[in-house]
Amino acid sequence: MRLDSAQIAGLPDKSVVQILLEAVLAEIGDRHAEALDVVAAMPLGYGVVFSVINLDAEVRNGGFLQYFFNTRLEFEDLVVDGLERIDAGEYLEIFDAACERIGEELERLRPMWEEGLAGFFASYKTSTMSEIDKRWFKLPHIEAKLISCIRQNLADFDATRQES
Repeated sequence: MRLDSAQIAGLPDKSVVQILLEAVLAEIGDRHAEALDVVAAMPLGYGVVFSVINLDAEVRNGGFLQYFFNTRLEFEDLVVDGLERIDAGEYLEIFDAACERIGEELERLRPMWEEGLAGFFASYKTSTMSEIDKRWFKLPHIEAKLISCIRQNLADFDATRQES
């Protein structure tokens, strides 16, 4: 269920990100193949929350390889926009480096990934992405920047992308 800016303003910092993320996930439902279109049709603030938290969670769980494998490289523009909007320059630099690296390695990794999970796990042995992962892990969790952005841009949860 989407919330408007007044409802979001009343949420405590400790739960605002999770509640907004759950709203996006509820909107996506079982339409995983259409996730990018669903998120893009939602008000801008929801896209920022989804793209930033999804990136951070995937990377912290299994590195950038996991992020790119699971997202099929579909969310790059949304992530860049989200990181820019929350003023996360250090994170954006690292994400850009990861995108450049996956561009260099994808031709070699894609056949492995097409084999499913076994191929995906094998791809960790051939990729050099782990050095970029380590740079991400050194940064503080991104949630504080995201909460600050939410609080300063509540109207982004009322307007659709086309209106903003």
